[in-house]
Amino acid sequence: MFEDELFLEAINYWDMQRLYQQIEDAKPMQLDTKQLKSLEKAILRGFLCGYGPIQIASNFPSNVQELVVLYCWDVYQYVKNVIDEGQGPVKSYIDIPYLLEAAGYRQNKNYQLTR
Repeated sequence: MFEDELFLEAINYWDMQRLYQQIEDAKPMQLDTKQLKSLEKAILRGFLCGYGPIQIASNFPSNVQELVVLYCWDVYQYVKNVIDEGQGPVKSYIDIPYLLEAAGYRQNKNYQLTR
């Protein structure tokens, strides 16, 4: 799937396998599967690269962009469940990379997060 090729720069800077596993563990039990879909993984990588829902969705065909934005909300909620309250509240998708960095998920310190 083409979404597997999106936002791959995140793989160079973040412990993606550990993040994927933590988020899968945090997904609600009532969902059809706890395993992250490739779309959800792409959205997470997009957030970690500093993109918002609209920017992420713009990488998809126009007929599914609205659905991608809805999935962004789901991934945002899953990440909120993973981040320890001690690191601060997740008020926006913009907070995700900073709070995940504080939680120790960033593995390459040469990457500069910008706000």
